Order: sequence, then C-alpha cells, then structure tokens
Amino acid sequence: MTRPINASIFKLLLITVTLLLYTGLKAFAQWPGYKVFPLNEDNRAIKINTLFKNKEGYIYTGTTNGLYKFDGTRFSKIYFENKDYTDTVTAVFQDKSKKYWVGFNNGRIAHIINGKLVYYNPEEGTPAKKITAFLQDKEDNIWFSTAGEGVYYIKDKHIYLVNETNGLNDLNITNISLTHDGDVLAATDQGLNCINIKGNKKNITHTGPDKGLPDYIVTALVRGENNQFWIGMQDKGFCVYDHETKKITVPAALNWSFGQVNALLAEKEILWIATQQNGLLKYDIKHNLLTTVKEVGNILNIKNLLKDNQGNIWLSSPTHGLVRTPGETIKLIPLPDPPVFEHIHAILCDNQGNIWVNDQDNKIVKYQLKNGTYIPHKISLLGLDKKIDITSLYLDKFGNIWIGTMGKGIYILDPENEQYRVFNENN
Repeated sequence: MTRPINASIFKLLLITVTLLLYTGLKAFAQWPGYKVFPLNEDNRAIKINTLFKNKEGYIYTGTTNGLYKFDGTRFSKIYFENKDYTDTVTAVFQDKSKKYWVGFNNGRIAHIINGKLVYYNPEEGTPAKKITAFLQDKEDNIWFSTAGEGVYYIKDKHIYLVNETNGLNDLNITNISLTHDGDVLAATDQGLNCINIKGNKKNITHTGPDKGLPDYIVTALVRGENNQFWIGMQDKGFCVYDHETKKITVPAALNWSFGQVNALLAEKEILWIATQQNGLLKYDIKHNLLTTVKEVGNILNIKNLLKDNQGNIWLSSPTHGLVRTPGETIKLIPLPDPPVFEHIHAILCDNQGNIWVNDQDNKIVKYQLKNGTYIPHKISLLGLDKKIDITSLYLDKFGNIWIGTMGKGIYILDPENEQYRVFNENN
C-alpha cells in the first residue's frame, strides 16, 4: 500500500535529518541536501571569487583561472578565443538583454560572444583596478564598481566616472545596489555612499557611524524588503538601512562575535550571513534570532552566497570550492529522547502533523507538537520486542495506522484509543 506524495512526505524527510543530528552523525557528507563540488584543474584547486546565477538558472563562477559555467553536476570553462589565455574573474552580471558582463582583477571587462570571452574595449578605456560588481539601472545604464577608482556607469555608449571629485568619500567599493527610486548605493571602507544622478548633476550623500552605522568598513550589501538594504561589516556584524527614512537599525540584542561578514543573502524572513572565520549563520528576521548553521561543519571561510531556482543556498569557500546547502527547503525538527537511528525502519506523518516512528525496543513512538516542542508518547504492542523488526507504517483513510512487521504479521492501530488488531497467518 502506498500513499500519494504530499506534504507528509516532506515532514518525514525532516525527521530523518533530526535523527542524524541527535545520533552524532555530523560529518558534512551525512546531511541531506548538502554536497561539495570541488573545482580543480591540472590537479590544483581553483579559487572561486564570485558567484552569479543567470536567467536560466545556471551558476557561473568567477575564479582565479577564468570563468566557469556550472550545470548542477560539473564545471565547464568559458575560454577566450586563445584558449591558452586566462584572467582572474572578480564579477559577473547579465543585463536585461541577456548580455554578459565579466569583470576582472586587472580592471578589464569582457562579454560572452558565441560562447567565447571577448574583451570590451570602449573608447575611454577600462579601469586599472579590480571590478567588484555590476548593476543595471532603471534607464538600462550599466554601472560597475572598482576597488580603488570609484564607480563607473555607461550611458549612450560613453563611460562616466563617479569619484572623489563628485563627492565619494572612498574609492574602494565593495559592492553596489539599486534602490527603488533609482539611486545607486555603494558600499565602501568609509561607510555607505548614495549616488543620485539627474541629468549632468551628481549628488552623493554619506551614511557612516555619525548616522548610526556601527562600523566604517562595509563588506557586504544586499537588497531586502520594502526598499531596505542589509549591510554587512568588517567588525560589527550586520544592520539594515531603510532608504525611505535614511535610518540604520541594528537588530535588537545582537551581540556580534563572529568576525568579518563576507556576503549576505536576503530572503523574506531569513538573512543568510557568510563570515570570514565562523562559517554560515542564519538570522530569523521575524523572531530576531541568530544561529550558526552547524551542518556546514568545518567550512569556516565562506566568500559568496547564492540562491538557486529550487531554493538551495550555494556558497563558495577557498577550502572546499562550490557547496550546495538545502537552505530552508529542509528544516530540522529537534526531538527530545530520540530513538537510536540505526533501529528506525519506518516513519509516518499523520493528518494532524504528528510524527510516528519505531524505536530500538520496537515500541511505536508518537511525537506530538505542543508549545513548539515535540513530545514523545510510546505505545507497546504485544508480541513485538527487540527481536522483531517493524518494516513499515501506513495511514489509511479512516485514520488507522497499519504496522508491518517481520514475522508477526500486520498490526492495525487506532491512534485515538490505542486499541489494535493483529493479522497474521492464523487469521
């Protein structure tokens, strides 16, 4: 007998993950949904500098050995016309016309044309400093930031520079992001710069510690909800900037002790935080709760974060390459007094959300959620002991639980009154 695939099956996967947690199987490879994809060439590890997802959902990795496309299983390098030539990729972007913009450590920029990297050679030339990010504004102009020259934008096929002469208070730009009203925010070593251009007039305002920013050095910038932006910092953790009110808010009771933030990824209720020395963190925005994602294990230095079309969270690390995590697609359900994992042969989720398993003594255990905690209740069945394996659990349309065994037939349990019947070769 089988049940239709539905939300109950998903819950069964959750309990499996929890059982792994409580039995100490914490090795990274043991966690469902987690997988490492090392990037190697000629027996040497390739360092990933940046991650980008294109409009079709493919992941592009900018590396110290050029640009690679990842299809979920393997990496394919995108070469220059001369395959012997390579360059260090530091930023990747795809505009509304699906044109790729690839930025390099030496300040040069390339497009992908007919599957090959081709350098972009504008009349004005390109920067001499590392390209750190791209964006496209509401007028379809392309912007790119640099580590040392400020911010550039391309308008009417001409390149324009925004630097200290226009009011930028720092030229080392970590990232840029577009606001709802078309302003460009630039993360710098001197706080946040807001660039507003109307015609030929450039207006730049600054947000630093004097306006509530906890730290000068901004290392990450990502858009959140309602024209708000999450800011990661070198020493002081993270905060949120509201572009409508121009106010900075630090999460309540945030006692940051995790070092430098390298990257942020914002979802509606979750903020993912990649750190330099303390792995991956998860901030529950609604409940103001910051936790460490322990399943990532010994991957402590995380450089980039990306969410794919299936909800998985991808990260890159100098020590492990590209790593897939399940994000919020699989959640842990902490269970008190969990059964020994090796003895679990069947899992069931009923229509009320209760979770049923067998334990090492072959008792049936019902976990019922009460006040946020799953409370265990054990049911003994006559004739079942440690020597008899329970092989399956099934819920019929009347709410009865069918229990299959090795050698003792089938038990049918009424979960309301805990009465049961046995069907074997004698009846």
